[in-house]
Amino acid sequence: MAAWKRQAVGRYSYYVCNEKATAGAESCSSRQIRRDALDRIVLDGLLQRVLAPSRLRLLLAGNASPPRRVSAASSNSSRKAS
Repeated sequence: MAAWKRQAVGRYSYYVCNEKATAGAESCSSRQIRRDALDRIVLDGLLQRVLAPSRLRLLLAGNASPPRRVSAASSNSSRKAS
């Protein structure tokens, strides 16, 4: 998938595949995503995983393990499986 960029359409902003935005709809089959919806999903994920009270206590105490890195290959394969 190509990089995503924000695009304003009327009152709403969307994240759109950069290739689709520059080369046209035929170049990419991905759908645009409303900015407010995707931003909320990302922020909720951060709040639940990174900023959870138990995680914050560990971070403040200096006992938190470094974040687990996920490679693009394993991330893509997990998306395809679902």
